[in-house]
Amino acid sequence: MVASRAAESPEQWQTRREDDRTRRSTSRAARWAFMEREAFQYDPTKNYDNHCQLYIERMTEIYSYCDAFKWPGEAPGMCCSNGKVKLPSLRLPPEPLESLMSGTTATSKHFLENIRKYNSCFQMTSFGATSETDPTTGMPVDRKKVSAMDFYAYRIMMRTGAVNHILRCRQLFHQFIVDMYTKIESERLWFIRLNQNKLRVDEYIHLRDAIANDGNTDNLDQLVILPSTFTRSPRHMHEYTQDAMTYVKNYGRPDLFVTFTRNATWEEIQEELLDGQNPFDRHDLLARVFRQKLIKLMNIITKSHVFRPTRCWMYSIEWQKRGLPHAHILIWLKEKIKPDEIDSVISAALPDRQQDPRLFQIIVKKHDSWAFRKVFKRRVQGTIVPGYPNIRATNALGRVYTGLPNNFECFFLQLLLHTIRGPTSFEALGTVNGRICATFREACQLIDLLEDDAQWDATITEAATIQSPARLRNLFVIILLACGPSNPEKLWESYKEGLTEDILIQARRENPGLVLNYTPDMFNQTLIILEDKALAMAGKDLKQLGLPTPQTTLGDRLTREILRETSYDLNDLNKYISRNEPLLLPNQRAAHNAILDRINRNVGEIIFLDAPGGTGKTFVINLLLAKIRQQSKIAIAVASSGIAATLLHGGRTAHSTLKLPLNLTQCEAPLDNISKGTGEAKVLQECKLIVWDECTMAHKQALEARDRTLQYLRGNGKFMGGAVLLLAGDFRQTLPVIPKGTMADELKACWKASYLCRHVHKLELKTNMRVHLQGDAAAGQYAQQLLSLGDGKIAADPTTGLITIPNNFCNIVDSIETFKTSVFPDIRRCFNDHKWLCERAILAPKNDSVNDINLQIQQQLPGVDVSYKSIDTVVDIDQAVQYPIEFLNSLEPPGMPPHSLVFKVVSPIMLLRNLHSPKLSNGTRFCVKNLMLHVIEATI
Repeated sequence: MVASRAAESPEQWQTRREDDRTRRSTSRAARWAFMEREAFQYDPTKNYDNHCQLYIERMTEIYSYCDAFKWPGEAPGMCCSNGKVKLPSLRLPPEPLESLMSGTTATSKHFLENIRKYNSCFQMTSFGATSETDPTTGMPVDRKKVSAMDFYAYRIMMRTGAVNHILRCRQLFHQFIVDMYTKIESERLWFIRLNQNKLRVDEYIHLRDAIANDGNTDNLDQLVILPSTFTRSPRHMHEYTQDAMTYVKNYGRPDLFVTFTRNATWEEIQEELLDGQNPFDRHDLLARVFRQKLIKLMNIITKSHVFRPTRCWMYSIEWQKRGLPHAHILIWLKEKIKPDEIDSVISAALPDRQQDPRLFQIIVKKHDSWAFRKVFKRRVQGTIVPGYPNIRATNALGRVYTGLPNNFECFFLQLLLHTIRGPTSFEALGTVNGRICATFREACQLIDLLEDDAQWDATITEAATIQSPARLRNLFVIILLACGPSNPEKLWESYKEGLTEDILIQARRENPGLVLNYTPDMFNQTLIILEDKALAMAGKDLKQLGLPTPQTTLGDRLTREILRETSYDLNDLNKYISRNEPLLLPNQRAAHNAILDRINRNVGEIIFLDAPGGTGKTFVINLLLAKIRQQSKIAIAVASSGIAATLLHGGRTAHSTLKLPLNLTQCEAPLDNISKGTGEAKVLQECKLIVWDECTMAHKQALEARDRTLQYLRGNGKFMGGAVLLLAGDFRQTLPVIPKGTMADELKACWKASYLCRHVHKLELKTNMRVHLQGDAAAGQYAQQLLSLGDGKIAADPTTGLITIPNNFCNIVDSIETFKTSVFPDIRRCFNDHKWLCERAILAPKNDSVNDINLQIQQQLPGVDVSYKSIDTVVDIDQAVQYPIEFLNSLEPPGMPPHSLVFKVVSPIMLLRNLHSPKLSNGTRFCVKNLMLHVIEATI
């Protein structure tokens, strides 16, 4: 035989291999041919229960390596990894515990029924050991470590000659399994986190971009990636979804949807239960038997071709609340089931008791069966659908996943799903009057689901008559980001020449001998400017806002981020330093020099500058920023609030600059939303100093997220990745605001409760600048009283918890009118003095008081009132009756302006949201310069 095969020619060898494959394939097909097309010719006289291809037998097979009992079809290494794991036998529990776990006496039955309650009695008890010893010799044992999955898989198996008391613990066994599975998953997650260098992958389009631009893929990844091999991870689910969509795309919708459910009364389960147990005490048996049955069922469908030959299939397994598994199976057949064959495989009626008594008993007892003979019946309840006399409609409820309005295409898809009845595909949703729309936004516009852009069109038209193209571009980006126009591209096409006018004028000045007009390159340059502004304001590119994408490169994006932090005039910085550095007070200079020393020595550290109000904190910080930027290095300045950011040179809010997550309190280990390879990451990698003003208002999770992100981006395991982080603030002022939280919640959220706090180096500023420069003794006394109040040195009433303000602390007035006159005396004469206005403000704890006082003071200003009203509507027109317009107008949520805004020219106003930090930030104050129908022109 060997000699003859050696003498074969290549053609003979290929022929013999083909014959062998055909023979094996025929043999396999013959083993499963007994059920072919059996679903269409069900015979109640046949009994399939004991067929060798269907029956899974008893759990009598003993695995040679570890003596574990298994079913014949189970994987060989599930119990001990093919002999790689060997653990000592479980020791029998001592008396009386062993007797109580037997389940044979009334006392033991009571104990097992309440075993979790008894176990809870010891939940606060601590058990400890210093070493592991052999119970027979008492000598220390040196064992190799195994994974948690291998350990617990070994422990829950039944073995010959051994009693596994873990399996006798009923509900406590369930708790044990859940807790240990959590440990296994945690171990897997920890392994993945520690091996991220082997898993650095991202979407391939990003990978191609990195290679095309700089050939370096090291900077293109996320901090932690869950691979597709991790069950239920986003990539795992994404792959399953893509598989399903591929099947549907190539073969259409599935032909069969089969649900297979576990049955607790299966003989294979009942035969393996221990004394006194019911199936719900042994979820390990339920899962193992269900798995074997599911494999048999899939073999019948895919190998026996019970519904004809299959083209492809897929299924998912779900668990009910009590741990009962069931599978949802999708089957694509090579030969479609014909309409006249449906009754052969689907039936909603009970089988005849006389003709098919076995199937009748199975269905009556709610057992599962693989033999189907059902008759499809239409719904008999509900109202008749017009035009379809045999079809009825009911009030059954459905749900569409809610999309946020700023996630534009998803939101427009949601509107279409609520409007178009019975769509058959996404293409059908996007088709209006026979026209296939390119986007869902376009489809919504054609069927009048969106408001038109007449208001925004009028706004830009008004602004174009009085503003330069540069300011017009600012307004255009704000409308895109904050107002959500329904057709941004149409707005762009209408006003692109006005937005590009200054670029055309500049080109004509540089080329006086040419007759130039608008060109695509000029429009592209305008789009680049608009995208830069959109990225700076909200981190969104033009594609996300519905405009054409400008022709740029990834290198341009990186360069723009770096330029933002390095484009400072060195001459201005030198003048600022030479003018202000000699003015430093001794304690300010000590703090200034200590911080510079750490920066120059590249010693990564967290420094807290404890500076009460008036001690020159902002002065010192701005001088430090100038010192670093003077050396052409990067120093980032952020603040927890917009108004505080405006006081720092180049300052912005912490959330917009550091991309802090909004759900800080909901994440155990939050991370900033910055990935390697982006411009923001490049800035953070090269920065020497990060200043965070008013940090005492920030949640501790924000500081911890910054630490983790900097370590990751800079590839440095030191605190803050080796950069110097300067925190500045005063704990005597506002702490983190926790909605509906208690004082304890605020203290817990404060960064003093963070693990980073013990590593923070503290510096202090104590000298009050106002007192030092002006020599005002009264101001010094007032500053000392403020410190005493913040330090809690003023005694509080033991019953109410309130403090008594000293008589010389402030001036107390009897009425609001006197209060207004004291703060804004002679406002009719001084309203044009912006400096005078900047020195005054009235604070109130409630918005109602603020609105009333504002209105009263504004009435004293000369001029005519101009009113601007909000547009309040419900998203669903059917809810207009429940929520009338007048009710919506009466709502004044926190952080939102009232429905009716009344202004006069020269009225002081304040911005309530961050539009373009640092100038247009939450808290920026303006004076109204001009009031038009749609536009308010104001001066900072």
